[in-house]
Amino acid sequence: MGRLETLLARGPKVVTLCGVLMACLLFSPGVAQAQARRSDGGDQALKRAQYMLRSLTEEKAALEAQLGRLQAEQVEKDKALASLQAQNDALTARLEQFGAVNQQMVQRIQADAERYRQLAERFRQAVVMIKQANRDNAFLVEAVKEREAWIEGCVSRSRELVSVNNELLQRYLQEGFDNSDSILGLKRVQIENTAQDFRFRIEDLEGEAFQGQTDVQSHVRVPDQGVPADSAASGRDGNGTSGAVPAQGPSATETATSK
Repeated sequence: MGRLETLLARGPKVVTLCGVLMACLLFSPGVAQAQARRSDGGDQALKRAQYMLRSLTEEKAALEAQLGRLQAEQVEKDKALASLQAQNDALTARLEQFGAVNQQMVQRIQADAERYRQLAERFRQAVVMIKQANRDNAFLVEAVKEREAWIEGCVSRSRELVSVNNELLQRYLQEGFDNSDSILGLKRVQIENTAQDFRFRIEDLEGEAFQGQTDVQSHVRVPDQGVPADSAASGRDGNGTSGAVPAQGPSATETATSK
């Protein structure tokens, strides 16, 4: 049995060869004659040999069937392996494609991040400039209010000054010199006193140069083009004249006194 198992382990070809040899031995003339002379013990050996041959044949058929199944399974596995290999190649190609796309996306994200950083910096600078502009505008508005108040005061004083001059002119037109007062000169003294009173009133109504309380110069921004910034901060109007009240000529009182 040990040799038989060894032969079976060597493969289907060895089993087939053993079967052929056993058949030749069984059906040869010498064996037939020897069988005729055998006793019952020889019949038992023959039966045992036939049983072994039948067993070997059945095992051979089973092995061949198993071999066929294994070969079929191997073919199916080869097909599945080829399909999996094709899928793997396709997935590898897609992975490489996705890797390139991912690299492009990373570069775009980095570029967008840099652009957003620059925009954020520009926005921050714009906010600072807007806040500074709002502060400057508040100071300029306050300065404009002060100048408007000063202008209103100048207009009011100018009106009063015109009224005083008109009053003085009316008095000189209504009153004349009395010839009887030529010796004592009392009328002239009275006129000089009245003129001095009007002179004091006119001095009180004279305007002063504008002096604002708000520091405008430090909040004036130099424009890129156009009028220089100092013209906007100085006390000059559109005609280039100073904001102060122009110098007055000789008043009517002084003219009358000098006569």
